Amino acid sequence: MTYEGRIDFSDICVRNIPYKEAENNFLKKGDLIIEKSGGTKTHSVGYVNIFEGEDDKYVCNNFILPLRPNTDIVYPKYLFWQLHGMYEAGRFSDCYNKTTGIQNLQKKTYFSKDINIPPLPDQQKIAAHLDKIQSAIDNKKQQLSLLDEAVKSKFVEMFGNPITNTKGFPTKKVIDVVTLQRGYDLPVQDRDTNGKIPVFGSNGILGTHNVSKIDKGVITGRSGTIGEVYMSEEPFWPLNTTLFSNDIHGNNICYLKFLLEFFDLKRFKSGIGVPTLNRNEFHGEQIIDVSLDLQNQFAAFVQQIDKAKSIAKQQVSDLQELLDSKMQHYFA
Repeated sequence: MTYEGRIDFSDICVRNIPYKEAENNFLKKGDLIIEKSGGTKTHSVGYVNIFEGEDDKYVCNNFILPLRPNTDIVYPKYLFWQLHGMYEAGRFSDCYNKTTGIQNLQKKTYFSKDINIPPLPDQQKIAAHLDKIQSAIDNKKQQLSLLDEAVKSKFVEMFGNPITNTKGFPTKKVIDVVTLQRGYDLPVQDRDTNGKIPVFGSNGILGTHNVSKIDKGVITGRSGTIGEVYMSEEPFWPLNTTLFSNDIHGNNICYLKFLLEFFDLKRFKSGIGVPTLNRNEFHGEQIIDVSLDLQNQFAAFVQQIDKAKSIAKQQVSDLQELLDSKMQHYFA
């Protein structure tokens, strides 16, 4: 199951609405907020969240269904957890319909669903238990974020800004540091899903195959998602939506991954409608030329961080499994 558990207040729109029109629709702490129409990139219709912001300051748009729990019989955070668990278990799948291609929530069917309402003290204990597990998950995810930031900080500390060369390294043309070429076509129906070879697209690994095109290297998006850089230390197949390194000129691929990220390749995208990244637009640009010893020092630091990340990711997975089992126990 996935969970966000908070409102992104940076994504709030300001509107001039007469107070009398808004006063009956102001959100209060403990209100539940449900995706009613359309959905988002990460959440579909029926996704539930809980409002824990300031009272009488915010209202919902027409795509959101606000619910105010009757606190005489239900603890808001408990109700949140129950509806969230039902959403993740697909128990609201019969509550959706589509009009003009947009998915909508059928409120009558949604509100007809049965929910468990134990005594309030029990609800509070259940919510507190689930909150504690979720807090541990959030802390581990924050740890992962800090570890990612540590790698970026280390790169800047060692190499500065590779665009402006703040450390004053000697430079070479990009093509002489890492030579990139367009990937290869491989339709979905032609891929071997039982294979062990990762297939890279502009968004990262998209599947597997039984044949590789290159032993190891860096990959970036040529069309679609541009600017993300990936690396593979094992054989892989790069799709034609990517550019991949066919010659790393003896450089460390871990270093090259971050070098290209900080070099900000999306600066060189072109085209109207669907922008593309043409290697000819940046192959001739000057980029820092760093000794292999420094590159290896940086890669060794990344390797240590990756070990810590691997442990944290496993802890997140274990905690998520615990949370799922507890929700199954409480709400099945």
